Amino acid sequence: MQPAQTCTHPDLGNQKKPFSLSKMAPMRDHIVLAPFPKMDIYSQAKRCISLIEDPLWKRICAEVFTMMGHDSVLKIEKATLGSFSPEDKTIELCCQTEDVARFIHEYSFVIIGILKKYFPCINSLSIKIK
Repeated sequence: MQPAQTCTHPDLGNQKKPFSLSKMAPMRDHIVLAPFPKMDIYSQAKRCISLIEDPLWKRICAEVFTMMGHDSVLKIEKATLGSFSPEDKTIELCCQTEDVARFIHEYSFVIIGILKKYFPCINSLSIKIK
């Protein structure tokens, strides 16, 4: 099989388009129309997790990703863990918006379940909006 070569295609202006010599037909799936293609949601969520500085919050977000999917991580990844109160058995979680706080409140049992690995006595989250 011969390597793909390029030719100018009228639909693309000055962009070069690969084609196969064996079929002499354009291979449309090899064209990149934008210099930086938009990241899919899965990749975006993975990237967001990799950028989280707090190692515990990074682990929590990674587990949320595994259990609940990429959309959930994209909602909570900007939240931050606050202080842990052993007397009240709560950990503070700071959110940027009410929507994020509502989402975390609704699924707090998931986050508490993950946190129990690190703080076995934890019973609740104290959700704050920055």
